[in-house]
Amino acid sequence: MHFMFILYFKAIILAIVQGVTEVLPISSSAHLAVLHETLDFQLDNNLLFDIALHVGTALALAFLFLPKLRKLWQDKALWLKVVLGIIPAVFVGFLIEDYAEKLNDNLWVIGIALIAGALLFLGVEKYARPRSDDLSKIGKMDAFVVGCLQILSFIPGISRSGITIVAGMSRGLSRRLAAEFSFLLAIPLILGMGLKKSLDYWQGNLFLKNGDVYLFGISALLAGVVAYFSAKYLLKFLEKYGLQFFAWYRILLGGTIILLSLL
Repeated sequence: MHFMFILYFKAIILAIVQGVTEVLPISSSAHLAVLHETLDFQLDNNLLFDIALHVGTALALAFLFLPKLRKLWQDKALWLKVVLGIIPAVFVGFLIEDYAEKLNDNLWVIGIALIAGALLFLGVEKYARPRSDDLSKIGKMDAFVVGCLQILSFIPGISRSGITIVAGMSRGLSRRLAAEFSFLLAIPLILGMGLKKSLDYWQGNLFLKNGDVYLFGISALLAGVVAYFSAKYLLKFLEKYGLQFFAWYRILLGGTIILLSLL
């Protein structure tokens, strides 16, 4: 009984952190990798647990952006731009999937990526000049450039939301529009990744135990609820304060991780 309480307590912490960091540009993969180690949270299906958390956040984003998703189905041009934005990541993801997963255990890579991403944040805040604040005004080349730079998010610590917001702002999108487009790209990407990984496990005859099903389900639901409110208030925060706060947080976290890896 005590063991199950501790297990669920640790899972709840991971779910809350995932819900916050998936939408904030501070890298959910970096936070989950560090927390798995510091909390000693190890399951037979660690990767599948993390994917369940990601799927929970993707469903929350889909619910939050339901009106825009309805518009997406009616607007073929916007649908095409979303497709252009996810194709590069899907293509490269299949090629480097196994290698990218191994990077999650490399604290040096995570720390350096966090700091590198922070420098990009500071740079885009200083030099970007927003020209558009309307989803319909996103160009096909804008979407493709965002999609290409999204490939960098396979490096743990870069942050998928962070690099896509930076890419969008560098193409003249406002902070809010860049974040909204980032979230729209996240929904099919994360759900597709979750489906693929689930199929991989089933094909390998790896199935969840009954206890794991409840643990995964509750954690994914909690991550989704937290992500919903995180995304909702992130848009307001970005409009008012920009990326600088997240940049300095990333530098502090990245530096701390590098120092700890040296001990």
